[in-house]
Amino acid sequence: MKTNNWVAGVLQIEKFLRETLKNAGVSKFGAVGDEFDSARHEVVATEKNSNVAAGKISAVLQTGFIFNGKVLRAAKVKIAE
Repeated sequence: MKTNNWVAGVLQIEKFLRETLKNAGVSKFGAVGDEFDSARHEVVATEKNSNVAAGKISAVLQTGFIFNGKVLRAAKVKIAE
């Protein structure tokens, strides 16, 4: 039972941190199917994917973050061929 309380506490801290960052203007970006934007995305690989149109994001390996319109961290993505 002690472990469950510890895990619940860590999850609560994570939720608080995410809400604080969101309220400060930090937001996530990068989703499967989005149009590739070289200013916001870093291509790690290309792949054939029949579910996603060519040139669109087929997988997100690392979520990107923006703060007040400026990229804090580019999203690392795979692009469909």
